[in-house]
Amino acid sequence: MNELPFTESAKKRRFVSNSVRTVGLVYETAPYLVISLGIAALFQALTPLMVALVSKQIIDSVVEIHAKGATTARYFSALRWVALECGIVVIQSLTRDWNNYVKPLLRSRVGLSLSTRIMTKACSLTFSHFQNPAFVNQLARAREQCQQRPIEMMFQLVELFQSCVALVSYTIVISTFAPWMIVLLIASVLPPFWVEVKKGTATFELAHDQAERNRKGWYLEWVLTTEGPAREVKALAIGPWLIKKYKDLQQVFITKEARQLRKFFFGTGSLGLLRTLVVYAVYGYVVREAMFGRITLGTMTLYLSVFQQALYALGSSMISLASLYEGNLFMSNLFEYLALPEDDVGSAIDPSDTIDHAPSIEFQKVRFAYSGSGPDVLRDFDLAIRPGEAMALVGLNGAGKTSIVKLLAGLYDPLEGKILIDQTDASTKRRGWRRQNIGVLFQDYLRFDFSAVENIALGWVPEIDNRSRVEQAVKSAGADKLISRLSGGLDTALGPAFGGIDLSGGQWQNLVLARLLMRRSPVLVLDEPTAALDASAEDEMFARFAEWKKDRTVILVTHRFSTLKLVDRIAVIEEGHVVEIGTHEELMSLGKRYFALFNLQRSGYDFKKEPTSPALTATSAVDVGTVRG
Repeated sequence: MNELPFTESAKKRRFVSNSVRTVGLVYETAPYLVISLGIAALFQALTPLMVALVSKQIIDSVVEIHAKGATTARYFSALRWVALECGIVVIQSLTRDWNNYVKPLLRSRVGLSLSTRIMTKACSLTFSHFQNPAFVNQLARAREQCQQRPIEMMFQLVELFQSCVALVSYTIVISTFAPWMIVLLIASVLPPFWVEVKKGTATFELAHDQAERNRKGWYLEWVLTTEGPAREVKALAIGPWLIKKYKDLQQVFITKEARQLRKFFFGTGSLGLLRTLVVYAVYGYVVREAMFGRITLGTMTLYLSVFQQALYALGSSMISLASLYEGNLFMSNLFEYLALPEDDVGSAIDPSDTIDHAPSIEFQKVRFAYSGSGPDVLRDFDLAIRPGEAMALVGLNGAGKTSIVKLLAGLYDPLEGKILIDQTDASTKRRGWRRQNIGVLFQDYLRFDFSAVENIALGWVPEIDNRSRVEQAVKSAGADKLISRLSGGLDTALGPAFGGIDLSGGQWQNLVLARLLMRRSPVLVLDEPTAALDASAEDEMFARFAEWKKDRTVILVTHRFSTLKLVDRIAVIEEGHVVEIGTHEELMSLGKRYFALFNLQRSGYDFKKEPTSPALTATSAVDVGTVRG
């Protein structure tokens, strides 16, 4: 994923293919604008030579008038040439203005198109990609370059086309006077071209290696400049330390960049001096020819202008090629990202394919590890949940409870075993089927900086504009009191990012419960749904739970045993296994793991009894060893 195309043959092949693909991307976005840009470039390429040829005629006409005397014919002949040059310059000015109009339009349209493609690709990849640092770096590079590189490459290709057309026309003129000047012309620009290519390669390699540094920099900027982290930054007084960390991180890049710039500074300066000497050597030769009367004053002006323009066109061609080479290296990363196989296909919601009853759920010999080759989080995991049953999962941190939720939600696939939903192997169905039939309230739920109605309606996209459905979800979640207190009701903007109001943790959790109940899913999975609720709100949730679980299968992940009165059965998870399962009464009568956990938590509410240090030590030891759960 991060390999660079080191071989020369690979670089050449990629240069051509990436250039063609870049033109295709831009053309696909705005074909008529691209065509008009090419036509304008053709006019821009030919007008300087046309002006030079006409200027020669103007100068020769004036010299003839001075040498032979003014006549009406000679006078109007000179004025016709002036009028012609005026027309050419007007066309040149209009094409330049057209370019200035088209380029910003293309830049914004291509930026939007590629940003959309990058986000669409991200949505089509499984969740595991986003926990892979190599992929995250690749995505960061693609996002960083998508706004500028493609359109800049397109503009460089247009400039290369324009320079090549102009260069051919200048070469034809120069070859009629002194063909050796063409050789001198080429020799003067090849060394700077080689330096620019080397510089472009070094720039790419430097940028390629800085992707992770950039992400760390963005993270530190986010911590220092956004409302959420600002509370702890100020409370801990760690602002200066974070700023120093940020400056140290950036200084490493600045040092490397300065070393690179110094490396190429003297080379480009000396080669620029060489080109200047070549120009004035040619000037001297052309002036000498005019002094001895071998060419007219107008012809001298023509050749001096044409050689200068040819030198500029050739130099521009070489710079465009070098820039294209550099841009091609960056585009390789973008195209590699866009070419990633889409392994999260079929994730769209299709309401017609939703199960219309409370289904059973069964885990059969499931094995799962986050890195594939890492330690198993679940091993030979078996669990059967009956249709319409409310099942609670309890256990210490790291036992595997949240991993079970992620597997059910389709964020990961088991390495071994099966997950059956309504007797159907979930792996044989498209991911969207699983996601529309299973509604999940994650413990670390997302707070969208949108309006309240959008925060709720996003729970079921097929009915995102169904206001009455949103209001019904609000009522079912018991969030109607909260909404009534908001100044704009459901239309109130939430979150500080765009000037909305922020809610407390419990209020947000209430709102997210409404988002979950917006769904038509016959399975609900709630991961710590009462974690941020106060006692009153928790009691109200208990009262509404029976309504939520009607015609649904419910899985409740919790550390708060007070919520277990809501469920039919309880499964105790330990080290990736179900070690006990049954009703509260059955598990208490066993007097084993659940009994110990329940009494340990109950003892925390006994003000007459001091918690024993062994229990605290054991619990702390398990918590410290927690990795995922």
